[in-house]
Amino acid sequence: MELGGNFLDTADVYEPFTNERLTTKAIEGKRNHYILATKFGCKTDDNEQVTWKINISYW
Repeated sequence: MELGGNFLDTADVYEPFTNERLTTKAIEGKRNHYILATKFGCKTDDNEQVTWKINISYW
C-alpha cells in the first residue's frame, strides 16, 4: 500500500478474522481506493479436519 498497490487479497485461512481486522484498520476511511478480494472459507474441527465452505451462506 505504501508503494501504491491497491489490490488486497485476503482470506480467513490467515487466522480467523485476524487478516480481516488488520485490513479493515489499514483501509479505514479509504475503502474506495482499494480493490478487496476474498476467497471462500475453511473450518478446522477439533480433530484438525478441514472442511471448505464454497457458498455464500459461509459469510
